[in-house]
Amino acid sequence: MEPGARLIRVTTESVRVRAAGREDAGGIRELLGLSFSGNPKARADVMDWQYWDNPFGAARSWVAEAEGRIVAHYAGICLPGVLEGRPATLAMGVDAATDPGWRGLGLFEQLARAVYLDCGQAGMPVTYCLPNPNSLRGFQKAGGRDVGRARVLVAPLDDAWFGQRIRMPRPGAGTVARAVFRRPRAVEAQVVGAPPAGLDELWGAVAGRWQFGVARSADWWRWRYSQRPERPYLFAELRRAGRLVAAAAAMVRED
Repeated sequence: MEPGARLIRVTTESVRVRAAGREDAGGIRELLGLSFSGNPKARADVMDWQYWDNPFGAARSWVAEAEGRIVAHYAGICLPGVLEGRPATLAMGVDAATDPGWRGLGLFEQLARAVYLDCGQAGMPVTYCLPNPNSLRGFQKAGGRDVGRARVLVAPLDDAWFGQRIRMPRPGAGTVARAVFRRPRAVEAQVVGAPPAGLDELWGAVAGRWQFGVARSADWWRWRYSQRPERPYLFAELRRAGRLVAAAAAMVRED
């Protein structure tokens, strides 16, 4: 936290809203662990990687403090991006959390306003986020605009599981899955052990189609996947005459 940190409006005399830094990481992690079971950023190495050692810029983190501890938090992390077709640094709003005993006081709205202002002053003209239903209202009250819904795309590969979901015997479920989801007959892509070589050339070939989003250059892949302390990822590449024409990263987990 910088000396003389600016204070935003407080909800009660006992709550202080302020900018946070690496020295506050322990209290932030404790709050995240309390609010979200299994949150990987309750680990010091994961938070350091995403927040403080981020090569694209340190996170703009804000907290609400009461009774000598952090009771609410929100942050914007820096990402390389494209804005209106031009390179830009974007902020992504992450880790909104409020201690259960301090909810209903409007703390998230205050933190969101502080984060968005701070990110803008730090050279990030846009902060985007994927709010859950609990934080959507506060996000909108803080000036956020709903621009769409993130889609979930599913390709069922296990006929027995799919049959249970649609209440159909396995052979019939397999026929339906092949007809509806158009499964590929042959797999040309190869699974590889790391982000594939040639990502900068691939990004250069597709970047012109993007008006807004994350710039998925080799630097971003390296930070996002290779440098993350947890590495639960699978990588796939597709090449034509030795040239990388498609790449993907996926994570397998029980859900």
